[in-house]
Amino acid sequence: MRLIKLPLLSVKAALDLSSWGAGLVVAEVDCHTGTARVVSADMVIDAGRSLNPAIDVGQVEGAFAQGMGYVTNEQLLYDPETGETITPCMGTYKVSIK
Repeated sequence: MRLIKLPLLSVKAALDLSSWGAGLVVAEVDCHTGTARVVSADMVIDAGRSLNPAIDVGQVEGAFAQGMGYVTNEQLLYDPETGETITPCMGTYKVSIK
């Protein structure tokens, strides 16, 4: 067995390990009933050099689906005293069973 010594990442280098992206969703809203329909959604992600593109695509699609569910179907809860969001992140996300 051969050991390979890897260089330690500095804090700056660790912060540089990020991905960038943009998304656009076109939706139609019925002003009379309040119902909304997503017409199309496009995403562009720059994740650098991928080790496994299929996994990266799955991660992006899954995050998008979770985010769409979070903002369209889920109830955002706010603290009545402070006004802070009680459900601010995906860690508090619960899958909707509708």
